[in-house]
Amino acid sequence: MAFGPMGGGGGGFGRGGGHGMGRMGFRSHGDDDNTPAPIKITNRRMLAWFYRNLAPYWVRVAIGVVAMIGSTAAGLTIPLILRKIIDGVIIARDTTMLMPLTLQFLVFTLLSQVLGAMRTNVMHLLGQRFVYTVRAQLYRHLMSLGLNFYERQRSGDIMSRVSNDVGAVEDMVVHGSDDLVSNTLYIAGAVGCLFYLNWRMALVALAPLPLFIACLWAFAHFIRPVFNQIRFQLGEINVKLQERLGGIRVIKAFAREEPEIEYFDESNRAYWKMSAKSIWMWSTFFPAISLITSTGLVVLIWYGAHMAASGAAAFTAGTVVAFISYMHQFYRPVGTLAQVQNTINRCLASVARIFELLDEKPSVQDKPGAIELNGVRGRVDIENVSFKYDTGQLVLKNVSVSAARAPRSPSSGAAARARPASSISSPGSTIPAKG
Repeated sequence: MAFGPMGGGGGGFGRGGGHGMGRMGFRSHGDDDNTPAPIKITNRRMLAWFYRNLAPYWVRVAIGVVAMIGSTAAGLTIPLILRKIIDGVIIARDTTMLMPLTLQFLVFTLLSQVLGAMRTNVMHLLGQRFVYTVRAQLYRHLMSLGLNFYERQRSGDIMSRVSNDVGAVEDMVVHGSDDLVSNTLYIAGAVGCLFYLNWRMALVALAPLPLFIACLWAFAHFIRPVFNQIRFQLGEINVKLQERLGGIRVIKAFAREEPEIEYFDESNRAYWKMSAKSIWMWSTFFPAISLITSTGLVVLIWYGAHMAASGAAAFTAGTVVAFISYMHQFYRPVGTLAQVQNTINRCLASVARIFELLDEKPSVQDKPGAIELNGVRGRVDIENVSFKYDTGQLVLKNVSVSAARAPRSPSSGAAARARPASSISSPGSTIPAKG
């Protein structure tokens, strides 16, 4: 007779409420014939998982996107109004349109700020909700795994993944989605306005863009392994803290304080070195990016001022000022995208650690077509069951136990009579070698 998931070093009874025993039959996830090949953790897979989990909140996302589009459109309209004020009022010395243009400038500025604040509020609240959902999903998955998983893994590392790595997912919502989309819209809108004003100046202004993209790609290539190491070392710190504080009585009893301090310092120092390396990389990269964008802006100012001074009809003072304003709106989100790339790489390193847990499968699962036993009352028999560890060491051989249902009584006889069955199994994960 074969039973469902059994515990401790081997098998145990299937789950069920009251006197039920769950399903009959078992199969091990670790069987050589049935073990599936591990699924590779790729950026595409992680991003697909992220946006799939974000889909249930599509209403909030839609509100945030509408506010984002409105804020972007209002912000892009302001330089055009400024151009009219300079050319039509200041240069022409005509105040007829000054008040209407000033009111338009004020309305679009307020609209941009209000919609931007609404977008930020909605997306940050959504990020917190998303973290709650993912953490609950991960914890539920951990509860489904067998004891053999917890025998292999260190509890401190699991705690780090559930707390620190899941918390980093919020940045994927706020920065990986919101900032990415909003700044991309700003860039696209600014480029369109630049070509609308003057295509020659637009080409001059966008000349540094290919170099910027190449630098961004190189930075992402080199920074990702550093972030992976940072998350790993942070997990090591949590592991050592959890294990050493749990065994503090033993450490004190054997006067092991100094060796334990040195042991903890290994991970602490490694984490510091990796963090310092990442700081050095981005603190060097972003000023270099700013230098590239500033060079493009200087060239734009020189070219626009030269053409305006030479009397070219398309190069008015208002057009040059509007161009400079759009270039600020262009390079600011471009610089932000560089930082978003940095954030996304850090978040994907955390998501990869979450995936390592989600990819774990319960070591014992029901056989296909297993019979559901509900409300069974009576006697449970275990016949000739043997158990062994993962190493192959046999710990129980040909054990037979019969546990009959005892009548209710004030004494503890019922629990005592049922104890032989529970004494060879705990709520668990691995299956008997035979029986």
